[in-house]
Amino acid sequence: MGRSDMTVQPLRVLLLDDNPDDRSAVVRTLRREFFNLHVEQITDAESFERSLETGNFDVVITEHQLSWTDGLSALRTIKAAWPSRPVVMFTDAGSEEIAVAAMKAGMDDYLPKSPRNLEHLPAVIRVTTEQARHGQFPPNRNLRLLQSENQQSRTLSLLVEVSRIVATSLDVDTLLQDVAESIHRHFEYPAVRLFTLDDEGQTLVLRGYSGISADSPKSAAPEVRRQPIDQSTIACANHIGKSHVASETITDHPRPAGLVPAQAEVCIPILDAGSLIGVIELESNCEADFDERTLSLLETVADTVSIGLRNARLYEESQRRLQELTLLSRIPVGFGAGLNFDALISGTLKELHELVNADRTYFVTIDPETLTWERDHAQVAPGVESRVGLAGTFADMPVELKRLSTGKPFAVFDTTFDPRVDKTRDMYLSQGTQSTLLVPVQFGKRLYGALGCDYCRDKHVWRPDEIRLLEAVARQLELALDNLHLFEEVRLRADELAAALTRLEELDRLKDKFIQNVSHELRSPLAIVHGYVEMLQAGELGELQPEQRKPVAIIARRVRMLSDLVQDITLILEAEVSPPTSEAVRLDELAQVAVEDFQLAAEQAELALCVEIAPELPPVAGSPDYMRRVLDNLLGNAIKFTSAGGTITVRVWRQEEQVLLEVSDTGVGIPPHQLERVFERFYQVDRSIWQRYGGMGLGLALVKETVETYGGHVTVESQVGEGSTFTVMLPIITNSDFENAEL
Repeated sequence: MGRSDMTVQPLRVLLLDDNPDDRSAVVRTLRREFFNLHVEQITDAESFERSLETGNFDVVITEHQLSWTDGLSALRTIKAAWPSRPVVMFTDAGSEEIAVAAMKAGMDDYLPKSPRNLEHLPAVIRVTTEQARHGQFPPNRNLRLLQSENQQSRTLSLLVEVSRIVATSLDVDTLLQDVAESIHRHFEYPAVRLFTLDDEGQTLVLRGYSGISADSPKSAAPEVRRQPIDQSTIACANHIGKSHVASETITDHPRPAGLVPAQAEVCIPILDAGSLIGVIELESNCEADFDERTLSLLETVADTVSIGLRNARLYEESQRRLQELTLLSRIPVGFGAGLNFDALISGTLKELHELVNADRTYFVTIDPETLTWERDHAQVAPGVESRVGLAGTFADMPVELKRLSTGKPFAVFDTTFDPRVDKTRDMYLSQGTQSTLLVPVQFGKRLYGALGCDYCRDKHVWRPDEIRLLEAVARQLELALDNLHLFEEVRLRADELAAALTRLEELDRLKDKFIQNVSHELRSPLAIVHGYVEMLQAGELGELQPEQRKPVAIIARRVRMLSDLVQDITLILEAEVSPPTSEAVRLDELAQVAVEDFQLAAEQAELALCVEIAPELPPVAGSPDYMRRVLDNLLGNAIKFTSAGGTITVRVWRQEEQVLLEVSDTGVGIPPHQLERVFERFYQVDRSIWQRYGGMGLGLALVKETVETYGGHVTVESQVGEGSTFTVMLPIITNSDFENAEL
């Protein structure tokens, strides 16, 4: 920046500032602009008074905040002594109010302290001193800029505060009340009101208020709290879709008592997707308060409030939906023995009553024989008639019955005038019902009952979400009815099955007792017969004739089969009554002996009997008698069901902590679908084979039950026409096992 042309006469500056750094910055800045500069720095009252006495200065630069006085007082003192000397306030402690007061006291210009304004200071000094020399007064441009900046600051402050309220408030009443207070705080209007449109869309409801009246949204008189949408100022704003200002005295709507009528009123519509959802209503005693800039700001506030209302509505809907889902989840559709339908209805109505906020919620059932409402459950608000709205027979309410019978809800806004309830109007009015909603509950294909809600103290427009909620609750109740019916059927069936099971158990017990008695009675005669047959075969009773030997051999074989059968039955029954004790058993030795015992039978059947036993096998847990019967049954079955020329192989080996016994043959095999049943008692794979070879199907049952008794298990693999392989797995027994058993 070049030097000023003020080089002939010196520029004398009186600088009032307590901050030495600020004084130095001002002096440096002025010296760059003015060549012949003299600055007198004032830091106390005495030097200030001496300077005023001499008047040796051309311009004064003063800070407002001084330790020994203030800028306004210094300004007034300077102007009183030297009215033509220009004064510039350069301060960081001022405000718009101070600037206005300083201008009224004669200040020539005003600059807030900042690096940018410090650079502008020389130009301001030059202009003010030149104008003072020529007798002119400055236009106070900086003051107007300050006022403009402050106006923008207030605008931004209001928008920021309203945005914060919208972002943090999800309750409509709290949001609108806070916004009303914020607007009042920024503009100081006599009255600020915020309304929302009610469900009917015809009335505005006061939700937020701030102003000189003591009335609040809840304490205001009804005519103040609710205003029709066709009220003139509101109607105009709604019609044109933007702010409308009424400049004459406002008298066309009710006002709180004692409040002087305003001279100007503005209504700013709150719109959502072009539809009116609320109104901001402001009153002032001066129409100029509602200039174009202010209206634009208030319309922006209305748009922001619209976003807040939308968010609050979405939050309210989400919370309501969550409550509805919670209610539906608490309606049990399955029943236990301790739950009945009456208890379910009572609990459901209690929660539904709190959720829908109706005066009366109820459930009635229908007697299909007498066609009357049979019984009821109800939840009623305090001070409301407790009787349920439905009474009498179907003939008394044809419209309701017809609607409910089709599975559709029946909703009435005003029972006083709705023509559909002409025949039931007296019933509704006698119980104070102004609005009613009925939803059918069906069981199967017939109408079982109805779920109802009544509003008695006010009329109520039934919203779609309320109807959907009651329908959803009705569907849950229908599911509960279906499941209760199924539960009763299942319970009855279970009782029948339990009785049948008891009978079967008794028959099974009697069967076991019969078999036990028969086997006991057969054991002694069989022993005698077996002894005499052996004597006959040995010739002790005389030499048999050749034609007698074959029949005697057949008798001997059949007696042995009967003895084995009786032995199997005895072992199974004994194991059920008293499980056999466990001891160390050498399964390899028992297998070797069993193979030797069956060698002759195998040779007679023209079968090859092979044995593969691993050496030094550890003992297993078991009983020698029972293990012998296991081996006898497995080898006996293998020989019985293998044709001549076949092979039977017995293998015994160790696998980890078990000893395995495997008996395989090349016999007839077992069909796949019968493998799971071969171990059942008395089960026969093929009746023709049973007729050929005999047996009662107890051998493999004994094998399985014996092996499992000692902690093992048995498996079978088989292919029809190729043979079968039975594998027994028994745990190895250790010394510690016996020690634990003894303890």
